[in-house]
Amino acid sequence: MDEGALQETWITLPPAFFPAAGALLVAAGISLMVWSDLLVNLFIIVLGILAIILGLGFIAGGHFMGRTGILPVLLFIAGLTSILIGILVFLERDLVFDLIIYLGTVIAILGGLFLLFIGGLLSVRGWGRRVFIGGGAGLLLAGSALLLFPNLITRILLASGGAVIAGTGCGILLFTLVREREIKHPV
Repeated sequence: MDEGALQETWITLPPAFFPAAGALLVAAGISLMVWSDLLVNLFIIVLGILAIILGLGFIAGGHFMGRTGILPVLLFIAGLTSILIGILVFLERDLVFDLIIYLGTVIAILGGLFLLFIGGLLSVRGWGRRVFIGGGAGLLLAGSALLLFPNLITRILLASGGAVIAGTGCGILLFTLVREREIKHPV
């Protein structure tokens, strides 16, 4: 591959960027498959910490707006609500996890119904319409399965997400090896 072709975008990355990114993605994907419970709990704790920090930011913003004469009641309410949600995360992690799962279920079901509705209204025939209808049916089935079997489907989604992340890392590593061969040995 021509060295000029690699620099057409004017983005110059260090040579170790792609191998490091690939190795990091492989490690993250394997970690997600092996330690999914630990990582989900860690993710929920991080969400709780972010909610508390966001609440403090809302309260501070309300304080500064109050000094300028603007009524900061909504910012104080948002800040207190956010802090309470953050505290709830620390006290009842399972409840928050269930709420996240059921929120994802509702979003998947509504998104599937919306795509089915749009697919039914489309005047286009062929693959474009089939994509909308197939995607809507898939989302509706996934949301229904998540509603009926939340633990099993959550484990399947986490394992498949870890496999996709690890596979992406392997693809990046393979791309790096092929690219290095093409650069070192031009045809």
